[in-house]
Amino acid sequence: MEKTPLMWLFNKITEYPLDTWNGFWRIIPFGTALTIIFDYYIVLPLLDKYLAINLTLIKYIFFATFSVILCYIFYFFIKRLIITLEVSFSNKVNIVLAYNLESVFVLNEEKFQKKYKKLYITLVDQIRFHNLIDFVKIIQAPSDISLSNSSAEAKTKLGLLGSTLLVWGDVVEQKKSYFFRTKFSYEFGHSKKLSVNKARENVNKYIDSFINKGLYPSVKNSLSSFEENLFLTSLFILGFSVLTIGNFKKAKLLFEAFRDGFKNTNLITQSDFYTLNKEVKRFLTQIYFFEIEQFHGILSVTQNKDIIKNLSLKVIDLEPDNYRAHITLALLFELEGDRSSALESNKIAQSCATPYDYAHIFNYAYFYLSDGDFENAIKFYKTVPNNGQDINTYTSEVSNFMYKKFSDTSRLEFLFADGYVSYLWDDKFRGKKVLDDFILKATDPRFDVLVKEVNKTLYNY
Repeated sequence: MEKTPLMWLFNKITEYPLDTWNGFWRIIPFGTALTIIFDYYIVLPLLDKYLAINLTLIKYIFFATFSVILCYIFYFFIKRLIITLEVSFSNKVNIVLAYNLESVFVLNEEKFQKKYKKLYITLVDQIRFHNLIDFVKIIQAPSDISLSNSSAEAKTKLGLLGSTLLVWGDVVEQKKSYFFRTKFSYEFGHSKKLSVNKARENVNKYIDSFINKGLYPSVKNSLSSFEENLFLTSLFILGFSVLTIGNFKKAKLLFEAFRDGFKNTNLITQSDFYTLNKEVKRFLTQIYFFEIEQFHGILSVTQNKDIIKNLSLKVIDLEPDNYRAHITLALLFELEGDRSSALESNKIAQSCATPYDYAHIFNYAYFYLSDGDFENAIKFYKTVPNNGQDINTYTSEVSNFMYKKFSDTSRLEFLFADGYVSYLWDDKFRGKKVLDDFILKATDPRFDVLVKEVNKTLYNY
């Protein structure tokens, strides 16, 4: 049916949801103009012609219709306030599928409608399988709503809360075959914040460099492969997006789901996603270490050994040669009293070390000290430079560990190690104080080697 001017006008006015800014700026001017025209040319002439009503009542009726506009304005700002609060605390991320299937020849339109439906169902199943259903929401774009490549427009027209990933494109023909041509666009929920504006810029740049330009058009003629690609790509974009605004918990969920999905795909898909998988491994490693670092100090590490061990093993699964993860495991095994495992982890760390990694050397020194082999302990300490060079080791944590060992066991060799490490690589004033205390207490001849090293270090004799 051909649209009349009034129908066209109505569609224009109601094109956007009433609680969006686009809808607001359509309703207010059109609504005000229509109210004036309706009152002036219809209501008032009828009242004047058929009813004997005084002027005051006519004014009330005239302005009553404006109250509808005022009520709408009130409704709008209350609704926007609620939406702002909901967005701030929203756990949802929307994935909108917005393929333009009208470009397909009539004979193939039904076929691709079925594929589109299957694509939607498969995505929902994958989201549910990876326990993301409470976080990620898949939406089919309504056929009566036209969406361009703008995720912000999709979010506005569909009245969505939170952040939105728009998966858009069409069906194209190439060499007598048809396939989905897909691109991606992302919009953050907190669009007015300066930090989010910067994050949006980074995400869009990332999407363009890694995905829109490099990865798609996707696998042709194979819907199952395409579904895998779409799912993995969506997870990667969502994970990177929430990571840029510091939401490590959500990023971890999405990246771990990506890794699970990646490991279960065929070799061709794994080859296509090699670069993205490498990025995901890097991001997950950073997130796991960020979580480990929340347990600061030897007491906190001791109380949370199981959590830290699990995170360290996850890092090693991603990066088998990760020096820091093996060093962490060595500490955890030692705290559990498993010296053989601690030595093995420290040996692996040594094989992964760079020229500036020395934590494994501090560990070897500790092992020799605890075994009473003081001479070898000192030899290991002397291989660590103490001329201000960056040695990639948290020496304050080393001295804190030694202090706790001394407090727990009263063994003077650990008091020596606490002062020695602190003096040479951390805090000279504190280190000297601890070493002087060690000399006063170390009257047993078996500590002579350590006392001699302290006198040489502090007083050069």
